Amino acid sequence: MYLLFFYFCIPKIDFINFSNFPTGIRIQDFIALFLLSLNFKFILRFLINVKKTPLIIIASLIIYNSLIGNLVNSVVVLSRIFEYFVIGFSFYKIKEKQYLFFSVLSLNLLLAIMQKSHLIKVIDPIRGIYISETMNGSFGTPAEFSYFLIFILFILTRYIKSKYSKFLFPISLENSISAAYLSAIFLFDYKKVFRLSLLPIYFYGALFLSSSFQHMMTFTHNTFSSITSTISPNKNYNLSRDNIILKKYREALPRQITSGTEADPISLRHREFKWRSAVKELLNSKPIAWIFGLGINNLGPLDGGLIKYLCEYGLIGLLFFVYLSKKISSNAFGLIFAVNIAFDAFVSSVISPLIILIYLYEIYKKS
Repeated sequence: MYLLFFYFCIPKIDFINFSNFPTGIRIQDFIALFLLSLNFKFILRFLINVKKTPLIIIASLIIYNSLIGNLVNSVVVLSRIFEYFVIGFSFYKIKEKQYLFFSVLSLNLLLAIMQKSHLIKVIDPIRGIYISETMNGSFGTPAEFSYFLIFILFILTRYIKSKYSKFLFPISLENSISAAYLSAIFLFDYKKVFRLSLLPIYFYGALFLSSSFQHMMTFTHNTFSSITSTISPNKNYNLSRDNIILKKYREALPRQITSGTEADPISLRHREFKWRSAVKELLNSKPIAWIFGLGINNLGPLDGGLIKYLCEYGLIGLLFFVYLSKKISSNAFGLIFAVNIAFDAFVSSVISPLIILIYLYEIYKKS
């Protein structure tokens, strides 16, 4: 249980970087390796009992990628996905899930509030260490924190039966992540609760709660700023400035990164350009690419999991997604679909294990 806690609460720091891959070797990889050794017998038994269809699809994708000279890319990415499966499976097997989820949630909420109040800095493996106006928790980006929060609340509400947890969802909207507004709907029984005639009430209600939280955070920040400036005006709240591991990020310390969320018009235009380019590349390729995709990880980060998945895995990958999605509830499918609209959730070391956990709950332990 403690290993899973550390997996989600230790900042993502690359010890070794690899070209062409967004992530390097991290502490989280060693945690996953240790969990694999602990649960190897159970995971092996699980994989043996899996139906042959998913295995055939994965094997065909590996063969195709090897034929187009993309074997290394495909093996590395699929190994990562297997690592996320180990994390999700380990979550599924433990008994004290509720305490673990609340512990991870509480610590990340505390970190996020302190970041929002400028008491501590954000550690991002890509952009470095910086003061941010967003809530990131122990994760690299505000989007990852917002989606993590929604997924945790969904799991607590639907499977752990903590029915009031979902009302923390306005915090996930604080980072102005566009798809988070849509994703949050699936925390509720939208078929009973959601009515088009009540859409304005939902919208303005969420806006009011988010604005109230913003005012509260501004008040907290101003109060703490006045206190800390009186006590120690030159104090640096960088928690790891002298750590050798983070030495390469020191050049990023003076920066004040306050934008770049999905609500940023520049960010939205950037995403739109990448999505159009990826789809155009697929349509201009040979028909076999429509079936098997343009190659796993060949397009890099697209900030849109659905587009990335379709273009890199083709119709075969799409059929695999449909095959799995037929076995889960409409709320679970809606959440996974919504989160992947503007975020590469399938390859996120934070969100992907939670997606796998939801699939395990839905398929093997119907509630």
